[in-house]
Amino acid sequence: MNSLIYRIIAWLLLPAWLTHTLWRSLRDGRSGFLLQRCGIYSNLQTRRVWVHAASVGEVNTVIPLLLKLQGIDPQLRFVLTTTTPTGKRVAEVGAQTAGIDDLAHAYLPIDYSFAVSRFLKQMNPLCALVVETEIWPCLFGHCKKQSIPVAIVNGRLSEKTRRITRGLAARTIAPALTSALASVDLILARSDDDAEAFRQLLAFAAVNDICTGKPEIYSCGNLKQLPQSTSTSAAPAAKIAREFNGRACCLLASTHDDEEKQLVSEWLKLQREELLIVVPRHPERGRKLESQIRNLGAQCCRRTLEKHPSADTQVYIADTLGELRQFYRSASATFVGGSLVQVGGHNILEAAQSGCAIVVGPQMYNFKEEFALLQQGNAILQAENAASVISDLVRLLDSHNERVAQVERAKLLTDKQSETIANELLENYLNPLTEFLPERVR
Repeated sequence: MNSLIYRIIAWLLLPAWLTHTLWRSLRDGRSGFLLQRCGIYSNLQTRRVWVHAASVGEVNTVIPLLLKLQGIDPQLRFVLTTTTPTGKRVAEVGAQTAGIDDLAHAYLPIDYSFAVSRFLKQMNPLCALVVETEIWPCLFGHCKKQSIPVAIVNGRLSEKTRRITRGLAARTIAPALTSALASVDLILARSDDDAEAFRQLLAFAAVNDICTGKPEIYSCGNLKQLPQSTSTSAAPAAKIAREFNGRACCLLASTHDDEEKQLVSEWLKLQREELLIVVPRHPERGRKLESQIRNLGAQCCRRTLEKHPSADTQVYIADTLGELRQFYRSASATFVGGSLVQVGGHNILEAAQSGCAIVVGPQMYNFKEEFALLQQGNAILQAENAASVISDLVRLLDSHNERVAQVERAKLLTDKQSETIANELLENYLNPLTEFLPERVR
């Protein structure tokens, strides 16, 4: 009964799920995306540690941990699932760059028994490591029935998920989600606040007799603070900079739909000489984004079409993967996206470590600790809207001293913590994970 309402809602939404999956498959996922999301696989690697990382951010987050685990046990092999084609491409590039041996990939099936049961039967994983917020009631329930241990890694709960124990959600969605959470064996939360939020959800489940499971919960720190697997060499950045023929650059990084339109509109009003580079969070949006920007009256071109910006180009769309750090190194100042819309921001530490002055919008709830670190050190600017973002970026572009001072403060803060945090973080995760992993893969 706990999951009955969830199942009813899920089946009512199935036509929408399938329509979206088919559209995504036709757009950039090809037939393999559609088939695997429906639980149909060929040559799926079996008896491995299964890792699920939904998309780009989660993949980049978990790669350093997988490398460390494989360093402890060179025989350890992984199957990594994502829910997006972009995540797949980032996983392939990231694993190769980091030097992870034999990382297999598959798409996660949609959360229906017909798809989930096929997936688990074919893969027969040793255990599952699920990154961040991917709580799927049907999937977790099947894992529990088949005695597949599940750990949540770098676990966090959004404000929306934390509110499911209130109002109508407490009687509809909350029973399924909390029951799924109770099916987990281990939760490695990224902060004390997240760990406490997990405990409160499980307490809600216990009080309401939804389930009796009590996973172990630890606060281990945020894996996003680890250095990313992409190269930090200055050579690729210098090569990119030469493509701009000496023009100064301003960067809009990891942007989402509507953010680009707002920001580019404000930028064009000022008729700046700098080249504005847009790196969308999802590169497959490049063609649509080009159309939107051209409709604003801007001269623009796309990187995937192998076009370099000319002297007349106002906006350059870098719709490629694995180059963001190099663009950070090439730009004088950057806006980090997902912060003008209800996404909650993206990894600002990568920009800080790359020596780029940073502006963000008001929505930084997914990176509270990182933002607080830089804000308290006067090493980041926060703006309330698109016009204010562009105003702050222009001020940084025009004031060499202010820009350099912000960059130096940011690098001092991040470098000071980097090595210590990396070692402590990995130890925080490795200690409980080595106990969690089945004996035969230790």
